[in-house]
Amino acid sequence: MSTRTIAAVAVCLTLAISAYLGLPLLMRPAAVVPAPILEPAGDEARAPSLEGLQPIPLTRQLASENDLAVLSLVLKDLCKGQSKPLLLHDVPDELAHERKQLDSTRFPPGIDRVCALVRIEPSAKLDAALAGKPPCPESEKSALPLWRCFHRHYPEAHGTLRMGLPVYYRRDELIATVDTGIGCGPLCGEGQRFVLAHRAGAWKLLAVQGTWIA
Repeated sequence: MSTRTIAAVAVCLTLAISAYLGLPLLMRPAAVVPAPILEPAGDEARAPSLEGLQPIPLTRQLASENDLAVLSLVLKDLCKGQSKPLLLHDVPDELAHERKQLDSTRFPPGIDRVCALVRIEPSAKLDAALAGKPPCPESEKSALPLWRCFHRHYPEAHGTLRMGLPVYYRRDELIATVDTGIGCGPLCGEGQRFVLAHRAGAWKLLAVQGTWIA
């Protein structure tokens, strides 16, 4: 048997084995493409990289002129696809960016009118509901007390929402990030970072980055 014949037989055998096992033995392995971290929204340019950027100094004017517009876009995006209310802690999460020094530690007025499915609740009440305070029966505190008790307090709600105040950066444009976290059960929840930029006189939501998932 000639060398050419042996080679042809080997190729045929390899193809037959490949077809039988469902393995692409003679194909180049497909490249593994990592899931994108930032997903551009609409036809906007890709979100700017924040690598190496430091927050710019916060002023009362910067916060008062931009916080409501930035947070409104974030809430409108979170409301998409929601059928039950999210209860927003009235105390912003992770106060940073010099806000304590400026006494700018609350959500701006009007935030409660952005989306009907986001309702602001006192953080102390939400924490009490998750801690199993009355009207949660003692009998329900033994198994998954956090969310059984929460839904006793708020039977109509999907879950809780924590949201930080914007942190601002500047590269070629003014950029803002907002961190959020939704909790809806023992293995139900996710965290997201919203990236926005001020372009053509208005804030635009450019991308959403997943930060954690339960």
